[in-house]
Amino acid sequence: KQRSQITTCQTCWNTAQRHPTWADDPAGRLERELGSSWGGDTRRPRANRELRAIELLIAAHRAEFDALLAGLDDVADLAARRKARR
Repeated sequence: KQRSQITTCQTCWNTAQRHPTWADDPAGRLERELGSSWGGDTRRPRANRELRAIELLIAAHRAEFDALLAGLDDVADLAARRKARR
């Protein structure tokens, strides 16, 4: 992280650190990418195509998608469990 600060604009670096990553908060990441008017709406057309493609993939593989979601819901939140034990 420190080395990349040397080659990255400090404003960009600070902005990137302030917003969620995809791994931490996918919805928050999408909000950051698509809700920003910085740079115009150049990202929105591609995002719309990608979201429509996701919709079609889900429709074509509904049972698999539902099983995947159920599996994600069944995953234990270990951080919450550790916090509850304290």
